[in-house]
Amino acid sequence: MTTKTCVLAAALFMTAGAAAQLITPPPPAKPDTPAPTQPAAEQPPAKVPDANQEKPPTTPPPTFDPSKAIPVQPKQPNPADLRPKLADLPDLPYTSLVQRDEHGEVILLKEPVELAALRVNPTLPDNYPSHLTDYLEDRRLIFRRLAINNLDLLELVEEGFIENADYGKVDGIRKVVQTLSPLDVPFAPARLTDDLQTKGMIDPTQAQFNMKIASEYHTAVFRSAKPPAGTPADSPRAKNLIAKTMRRFAVQESEFAYKAILCEAAGRLATLTDGVDLPDEIKAQAKAAAASYRDGMSEAEKIALWHAAMKGTTVLQRRAVLQHLVDSVPH
Repeated sequence: MTTKTCVLAAALFMTAGAAAQLITPPPPAKPDTPAPTQPAAEQPPAKVPDANQEKPPTTPPPTFDPSKAIPVQPKQPNPADLRPKLADLPDLPYTSLVQRDEHGEVILLKEPVELAALRVNPTLPDNYPSHLTDYLEDRRLIFRRLAINNLDLLELVEEGFIENADYGKVDGIRKVVQTLSPLDVPFAPARLTDDLQTKGMIDPTQAQFNMKIASEYHTAVFRSAKPPAGTPADSPRAKNLIAKTMRRFAVQESEFAYKAILCEAAGRLATLTDGVDLPDEIKAQAKAAAASYRDGMSEAEKIALWHAAMKGTTVLQRRAVLQHLVDSVPH
């Protein structure tokens, strides 16, 4: 190497070293510092009760006064559950309610079956209903009012509502039960035998014997039940006839009251219609019908006369005439 070359190399080396010294190195990395946290709120010191401070008055708990307790009403037992079994009834003779005509048909009673049974019940005094005069009169008046209030319903029953219903369908049965409900408990009194037993007028044995006599009559009527002549066997009226006969018996006391009040009104048509706000033509029609009334008429004839006299009236007008009848009779 020449002397000139060595001098140049040394100069270059010195220049590079000076340049290296002029570059400022990066600062060292600082460690991560956590974010400052909010100081916890200072809790107030617990309040120490002042022993001298007056305490607020406290209401004493109510005391129980037995004299003001409302007694729980016990549920009334079903009268039938208190009766002896039929097999345990005394073996006593009695006159059956089942009487037949010359054709062998059961002669239908002119009064409620259980009332008729009281007359022949051997466990009771002779003609026991004569001992129940006040009770039976009150019951009769209740059913008369029930008949007037449900006049449209009983007219429906009279027209064959029960017999024409289709008991082959659940909806048909439900319709019958719901429609007839105003004629049943709790809107109507309990059945006669149950009511007498509950009131203590007859004992469970006497009540069971009464139901035995009544059931014998019911069974005979059910077995002889048949639709009117000419009724097709597949018609609703012909189907489930026994069930319909049983349902008819369920409202029989209301029906008896209904028929009795119509027969009574038929004999007083002329005077009854004068006391009610009715159109003149209806009053004239009623008086014309009244002229044909005879005491010897059958029940069916008297009821037919009533319907003829009331033709063209509304149920409210018919109800007003019957209510006038009830109000005008002294009790």
